[in-house]
Amino acid sequence: MITFFNYLLIFNVFAGGFILFSLPFEFYLGYIFIISFLAVYIIRYKNISINSNFPAILIALTISSFVNVYLGNDTFFLMIKQVLGILIIGLAYYLLIKINKYRIDKLFKIYLRIALIIAVIGIFQEFSFLKGFKSGYDYSYIIPKWGFWATTFGMLQVNSILVEPSSFAITIAPAMFVSLMAILRNNSLKKETYGSNY
Repeated sequence: MITFFNYLLIFNVFAGGFILFSLPFEFYLGYIFIISFLAVYIIRYKNISINSNFPAILIALTISSFVNVYLGNDTFFLMIKQVLGILIIGLAYYLLIKINKYRIDKLFKIYLRIALIIAVIGIFQEFSFLKGFKSGYDYSYIIPKWGFWATTFGMLQVNSILVEPSSFAITIAPAMFVSLMAILRNNSLKKETYGSNY
């Protein structure tokens, strides 16, 4: 069960374009992943214990958000939505790390596997664009919030299954860094990433 939720919640990092409905608010597929994980966690462990730093950080974010509402930079509704989102999502990922006994390397390994698939989709997307195969590069028929960005140089700004190219770049950046370090250090990617214990 832990492995299942590991993959589900790590995939959730890449799943921002999957929306189940838009009104009265946008409800993302990832919300179901997180709610399901929290429900199973509570049923299995009976309680939620967190590090004291977590509520301190949340309180600091809430205070700064209140200041922005007061200054007119945000609305109260959006502030509550953002604070609740940070609370629930932050709690879910904190508990995910906790049940994995703080083995970030284990979760990062899963991230790399998923990132590889996302990158391969992106490569396929670029080749499809160059060949004029629309179904291979325009995923708006599958992913509701997905966007399309071509460039003036005849190439596509790749975003794979993510909402936009910048989202793709941000989520792939850690995998790219590890890959470059492996190449620059003349080590195998497996050794560099997973260590000698795997």
